[in-house]
Amino acid sequence: MKKHSKIEWSGIKKEYMIIAIAAGIVLMLFARTGSGTAGKESAAESTQELFSFGSGQSGEAELSAYLSYMQESMTACLGRMQGVGKAEVFLTAAPEGESLYGTARTPAIQGVLIVAEGADDPLVVQDITEACEALFSISVHKIKVVKMKEERQ
Repeated sequence: MKKHSKIEWSGIKKEYMIIAIAAGIVLMLFARTGSGTAGKESAAESTQELFSFGSGQSGEAELSAYLSYMQESMTACLGRMQGVGKAEVFLTAAPEGESLYGTARTPAIQGVLIVAEGADDPLVVQDITEACEALFSISVHKIKVVKMKEERQ
């Protein structure tokens, strides 16, 4: 009769272990957010309501409302990041972007400028840049992070 031996980890490449762990994390996140269509429809509907897409407003008014919301949200989020300090966010966008959840259309962010107190730290700049890259799905060369001028009192 054979005895069950312990799994030997020394023969498994580190890359495969990392891939397996990453896949597990992705699966957990996917299960957590759900994959039903009801969630997708309600998210699209709430986005349309929030920015009044398709309500007859001019494209400029819709774009302005979307950019204002995103700038305020991003500014608040950056303010909670370690080392960033006070920050201001400026976005540029094209009126017609990608489809959100298959129905609503959102403006495509084309460029991001962030003025932050903590931008003199390269790690903070990297964190901010990576956050923008992930959030807006844009290339790094379209993101600029600069140090905020110190106010004199």
